[in-house]
Amino acid sequence: MKEIEDFFEDYKNAVWQKDATMLLKLYDNEVVSFDMWDIGYYKTLNEWTPEIEN
Repeated sequence: MKEIEDFFEDYKNAVWQKDATMLLKLYDNEVVSFDMWDIGYYKTLNEWTPEIEN
């Protein structure tokens, strides 16, 4: 990614296409993701992956 805008464009495309693999590739394995609806937060990409894929 060259610019922050590229991240948001790739994110938008992944979500619109419902492409979990493409979306997950945008994040580092050590990502901490906050979820306001269920668990609260995920400490790694491996913890977060099932939520993205469903």
